[in-house]
Amino acid sequence: LLAFVKKREKATLTDSRPKSINQIISKFTSQISTWPARSFNQQYDHPETETILLTGASGSLGTALLQSLSASFRVSKIYAMVRGHDREEKLRRSVSSRGLDANAILESGKVEVLNYNMQDPLLGLDIKEYARLAQNVTIVIHSAWKMNFNQGVEYFEDDCIASKSPLLKISVHRPKFFC
Repeated sequence: LLAFVKKREKATLTDSRPKSINQIISKFTSQISTWPARSFNQQYDHPETETILLTGASGSLGTALLQSLSASFRVSKIYAMVRGHDREEKLRRSVSSRGLDANAILESGKVEVLNYNMQDPLLGLDIKEYARLAQNVTIVIHSAWKMNFNQGVEYFEDDCIASKSPLLKISVHRPKFFC
């Protein structure tokens, strides 16, 4: 009997996943379709160096990216987005805990640590900071994600998936590379 019930639960769970995913896609497609279109007639200068917006900067992938980007001559500025209190200290501890030289990275003159809130339409920034990023950032690297892969897609919707909208919206103001 237990095997039969588990098989039915698995079938129900498997059947509901595509529906949930399609609902989330429809919701965000609808939202994005209301955004103003960017003018394709406007000319944008391409700077000599890149300005990076990096989410998840204190995670495993984020710290590795931060090390590489801060060492690159092609990168002049990195906005390291970190969630929570004492974000600069949190980032320093995270970089050091991975055996990286936190002083070399964080005192390179390239890294600016900013507050990050995945659920805020302005990413946890005030309007002036958000506008500054929208104007200056040339590359958005979104490496922030909850690391509980035993959950369904709905678990990630509010934080991880919904946070793409404000990051993508930054790109409406001027072309950016987004990954």
